[in-house]
Amino acid sequence: MRKDTLELLKSIQKNAGILADDMELLKDKSEDKALCMELSISAVDFSKLHDRAKESILKGDEEPYRRGGFEDMHKKNRIGRSTLLNISTSHVAEIAIRENQTAMRNVWKAVKHFENAGDFHLEFAKEFLALQETTIERLKKYL
Repeated sequence: MRKDTLELLKSIQKNAGILADDMELLKDKSEDKALCMELSISAVDFSKLHDRAKESILKGDEEPYRRGGFEDMHKKNRIGRSTLLNISTSHVAEIAIRENQTAMRNVWKAVKHFENAGDFHLEFAKEFLALQETTIERLKKYL
């Protein structure tokens, strides 16, 4: 597997995994049933993309991205601090949108940096970015 392809897939895997976890964490913070459902759907969608990226990496006999314990702890603390005093529907949706935008920016950087990854993998990255755009649009109605 080419280095550009591997790095692009790792970026997708990493960001999709982070978003799936973030959506689950935020779902637990929200009291709005409809928002919880949107966050659950998003978590499942991002989890599927995470698994597809990881599977592609493993098929190429490469080592997938592994998150460390510090990174998980930092993420949980960041979301916990953000929702400590305000768990309103609009605030939780705003955090979810912000997390999506951060991941979107990270994957766009990877697409630009690893543009020699090959058409199939670039299309996979664009699929991930399209899912993020759709998720953001669905979450905007809760602001």
